Amino acid sequence: MFNNKYNCKNEDNNSSKNDSTINFKMKKANTRCKLGKGLVIFLVLLILLILTVSNVSLIRKYNKIMEQRNKINLKVGSEVFEYDKITHQISESIVAISNEESKLTKNSYFEPNLTGVILSEEGTILTNYSKIKDFRDIYVKLPSSGSMPIKASLVGISEDVDVAIIKIYYKGKLSPIKIANEDEVIEGQEIAVLSNSIGNEYIERVIPGIITSTHQTIKDKSDREHRLLEISSLINENNTGGAICNSKGELIGLASVDITNKKNKQGLYYAIDLRELQKISQVTDVFKSKLGISGGLIEDPKSRLKGFYVENVKESGVAYNAGIRATDIIIQLDGVDILTVNDLSNIMINKKAGEKVLCKIVNNGNIKELELLIQ
Repeated sequence: MFNNKYNCKNEDNNSSKNDSTINFKMKKANTRCKLGKGLVIFLVLLILLILTVSNVSLIRKYNKIMEQRNKINLKVGSEVFEYDKITHQISESIVAISNEESKLTKNSYFEPNLTGVILSEEGTILTNYSKIKDFRDIYVKLPSSGSMPIKASLVGISEDVDVAIIKIYYKGKLSPIKIANEDEVIEGQEIAVLSNSIGNEYIERVIPGIITSTHQTIKDKSDREHRLLEISSLINENNTGGAICNSKGELIGLASVDITNKKNKQGLYYAIDLRELQKISQVTDVFKSKLGISGGLIEDPKSRLKGFYVENVKESGVAYNAGIRATDIIIQLDGVDILTVNDLSNIMINKKAGEKVLCKIVNNGNIKELELLIQ
């Protein structure tokens, strides 16, 4: 009995110990479980807090960006592209050009009509050489009400960049286009191509777009590069020669379907860069003022010689007195071959009255050497 009791007590004790052990382990497991749940809750709350702070930060940044954007819009509100305003502003500077008077009086497009841009009050106009090079006669129709086509003459050429400068003699007042600051021409800038190849009293087409690149070039036959504007605005036969304008209505380029076709890039179109236009205009002015001649760079298909083609010569001028006549080609000045606009510019711009220029020309297929005395 003693043993049974002992054993019983012992069993009870063992049982008690076992129960105690079991209870202890369960409490420990519960504690761990509670700690695990607490950690999960803490992490969830921490993540929610981070997300909340992040969202608040993003909202603040977004609001700040929108605030800055609104400030910018207010600051440069005058530079927002207002197409109707720009169209009205430059409508008097855009002209229609054709090889026949009748093609400018019927309010319809006729091949090979194109657009031109008035460059000066004296009647100089920019357009595409590729389109007018075969014209026997050149006619210009101003956008003013009731105007009739006016005969024009070719005074400047740069075949390499598809630019021609023509001139009209008009007794009324002309409205030359404003020229942009070349440093303000940037990629991503909003632009528009404005044209009028029909001869209406208003801008015929306005095609919006952006400048996609200011670093495009085209090479001439001497492998020299000339700057172009690459744009997203459509350029075709109907609007070639049109003005590429910025939001201020200032000229930044001249549309060329000929160069666009040569580059042949899907969805991209090309214009002659402002710097190239300024070079050509400058050289034309220098030749006219210092030598009394007008014309432009061209390659003679017969002789294969490249030089400055003389379109007109002022009687009693420097060139006329030296023996230069219309249709002559100046191929050298001071021993330098005339291959580019820069060649002409570098030689002539710094010449002063009383200085001499050695000139080599092609006259009726013969090469002659002349001496010009700058007056």
